[in-house]
Order: sequence, then structure tokens, then C-alpha cells
Amino acid sequence: MVHLVLDRTRPGGDVVRTATRRQPTDPSARAPVHPRRTGDDETMVTEILILSHLLEGPLHGYDIKRNVRRPDLGRVKNNAVYSTLARLRASGSLESRTEAAAGRPDRQVFSLTEKGRQRLLDRIVDLPASRAGDDEEFYVRFALLDLVDAPARARILRARLDALETKISIAQEYLDGADGGAELPRHAGAMFAHLHTMLLSEKRWVTDFALDAEGDVPRHP
Repeated sequence: MVHLVLDRTRPGGDVVRTATRRQPTDPSARAPVHPRRTGDDETMVTEILILSHLLEGPLHGYDIKRNVRRPDLGRVKNNAVYSTLARLRASGSLESRTEAAAGRPDRQVFSLTEKGRQRLLDRIVDLPASRAGDDEEFYVRFALLDLVDAPARARILRARLDALETKISIAQEYLDGADGGAELPRHAGAMFAHLHTMLLSEKRWVTDFALDAEGDVPRHP
């Protein structure tokens, strides 16, 4: 249920409606939409980005730092890139060699090992339902779904669809307004309408991919 309360006043005295949402009576009635991200979550996403970037061949550390982009098109922070490279190399997921360059400092060249490729595949399929509502967690895996088998693709896509249904329901609650027919402030209404439209659009194309994946899953007689 959504409540719109009159709890803020502009300097000129105009009252501004602010939207608040009552928590469901049963906390288990709705799956978490944006659970708090942990350091492990950030580490996993960064590992996926770096390991997948090395699928096509060896790269200098600087090239990885310059070219790796998050799903929101932002860059991965330098310290995250280099600490992840060091960790992956120590685990045997990457190999490195030093390349001398005339007039410049030596550079490290990193390449993916078979263990690193398996680590990447394990990271891709590891998307619990509790994380499927996180856009970055989903998008970084979606871009690499061709690397995993049909059952894994179907499971990831269905988890995302469940999360989208929850998000759509929440956005719709805000758009429907509160008891008594109060309306959202103009900009808040526009924002929720935009979000609702984007969520419905994503639901359509994720559904198409989920059906394709499920069609590729062998059926047992």
C-alpha cells in the first residue's frame, strides 16, 4: 500500500506531497528488490568483467583498465581492477608475463587460463533469486549467457522475471496513488511512469529470451 503524506512545506508555504510506502504486513510476502550489496557482490561482478574481457586473448593491465566497462557504462575503479587482477593471478585463473617496451616501464600482460575460464562460467551461473533484482548483477551475466548451457540460461532469466514482477508491482502501487485518490507530485509521477515503462519493456524481451532458453532445455520422457 502506498501513502502520500503532506509532510514538507516550501519556503513560500506551498505544501508538497511526499510519497512513502508502508511495509507489507508479512515481510516474506515480497522478495527483496534491491538487497544491500556486499563487497563479495562487487568482487564477483568485477571478476566477471575482467575474465570475460580476456576471452579473446591476452591484454596489458592498462588496456583492461581502460576498456572494461560496467553495465551502466561507467569505468571500474583502478584499485578494483588491479586488486582483482592480482587475486585472479594468485588463484591460477590468470597468467602474466612481463613485456619490455623501449623508453617506457615494463608492462604486465595477462592471459586467461583454463581454470580462469571455468571460474568465469561458475560466476555467470551463480545468480541467486535474492540478487536477480540487482540490475548490474543481471546485466553483466546476461551479456555472457551464450557461454552457459540452456538450463542455466533459463534459470537466470526466470529469476530476473520474478524480480521484475516485484518491481513492476511496486512502481504500479506508486502510480495508483494512495487512499483517497491523492496524486504523486509531478516529477515523482513522471519518474515512476518512466520506470514502469522501462520495467515492462525489459519484461517483454527477457520473457522472449527465457522462452527461447526453455525451448532448448531437453525434456525427459
